[in-house]
Amino acid sequence: MRRCLEKRPEERFRTAHDLAIALDAISTSSTRSFTTEALQAEEAPARGRGRLAECAGLLLAGALLAAGGMLGWAKLFRRSGRRRRVPLASFSGRDSSPAVSPDGRTVAFTSDRDGQPRVWLKQVSGEGEAPAHDRPDDFPRFSPDGASILFSRPDGTGTSL
Repeated sequence: MRRCLEKRPEERFRTAHDLAIALDAISTSSTRSFTTEALQAEEAPARGRGRLAECAGLLLAGALLAAGGMLGWAKLFRRSGRRRRVPLASFSGRDSSPAVSPDGRTVAFTSDRDGQPRVWLKQVSGEGEAPAHDRPDDFPRFSPDGASILFSRPDGTGTSL
């Protein structure tokens, strides 16, 4: 009886079967068969409840792990600064085709604020913007290393890159 009521779980019987073996060892032969049969009858439903509780525990642990991972990812994404809002242009509102450099420091865009569509560059940390050159260009895109800008330019009857 004391072993069944132990405070520390590791000192208690692990299963009803272990308890039945201990009781069999101390009981008389007439009591032995009654105790073993009674404990075996109680053990079957308990096994089913144990498996159900184990599955529910695993599902709960998985859900908590997934929720924690999603919250951690969201917090990391917010801290990374990738969602920083930068006004594209401060002049005419006639700007289009933005492209951000791989390092996130420069924005290239097309603007026809002075009557001719050209590629303009804006430093994210700065206030001013400047045209990349004086010819009509459109759809700027940075190279993967950020060293060059690809854009389209009208060329006779077609368009060149």
